[in-house]
Amino acid sequence: MDYSVIPIYLVLALIIFGIIFRKELRAWRIRQKLKAAGIPAGTAEPPLLSTRLYELDKIFAPFGSDAAHPSALYAHKQFIEAVGLLALPSVPLAVVLQYVEGNSWSLSSVAIAALRKRSDRGEAVERAGTWDLGVRSLRHSLYRAAVRLRR
Repeated sequence: MDYSVIPIYLVLALIIFGIIFRKELRAWRIRQKLKAAGIPAGTAEPPLLSTRLYELDKIFAPFGSDAAHPSALYAHKQFIEAVGLLALPSVPLAVVLQYVEGNSWSLSSVAIAALRKRSDRGEAVERAGTWDLGVRSLRHSLYRAAVRLRR
C-alpha cells in the first residue's frame, strides 16, 4: 500500500469541507474577530440592512448635498425609508451609533433622525458626551442634537 497519497487525500478532503461549510466557517471567523475586539456578537450589522442603506444613500445623498437646508431631506421618500430601517427595534443601538459616528454625512443624518424614533435613544445621549471628534464646535453641535433627542 502506498502511503504517500494519504496527505493528498487529506488536503482534498479539507478543501471539500471548506467549500461545503464556507458560510459557517466565515461566520465563525467573524464572531471570533468581534470577540477579540470586545464587541458583543449581537451588535454586528445585518448585511441586508447595510446593503439597502447604501442603495438608498446613493439616491438621496446628491439631493441632500444640493439642498438649501438639511430638513429638505425629509421630503425625500428614500431618506424616510432609511430612517425607518434604522429605527426598527431589531436593529441594535450600537449599529445605529456606528452610523452616527461614521464618515458619511448622509447616513449620519439618517441615524440621528432614526434615534429620535427609538425608545433606547437615552443611551445615545450618554454616549454622545464621549465622542472625540477633534473639532469642538462640531462635537458641541452633535451633543446638542443628541440632547434634543432626549426630549
